[in-house]
Amino acid sequence: MAVPKGQVEAGKAVGLSRFQVFRYVELPQAWAVAFPAVAANILFLMKETSVISAVGIAELLFVTKDVIGMDYKTNEALFLLFAAYLIILLPVSLLARWAENRIRSAKYGV
Repeated sequence: MAVPKGQVEAGKAVGLSRFQVFRYVELPQAWAVAFPAVAANILFLMKETSVISAVGIAELLFVTKDVIGMDYKTNEALFLLFAAYLIILLPVSLLARWAENRIRSAKYGV
């Protein structure tokens, strides 16, 4: 729906097959429109769920709670939790921003 019908017709007019029209005309334009939402959902899932534990990293909040319970060093434990989330999420966020800017500079769907 993000790709105007004229774009598809133009692809067919120059002799592209249906698959080529999809690959070279529809997909890049549709991806440019959908990418920001997809990137935001990925970051949301990483922040709000324990998807991180599926990758092999222990549930950070649970570990932080245990450290606070053992040593009563709340500030230090919460700072380490913040640093761990920052180390995990900042590269993903920067990569998403870079990819979104690159897609937007290609002028697809904008």
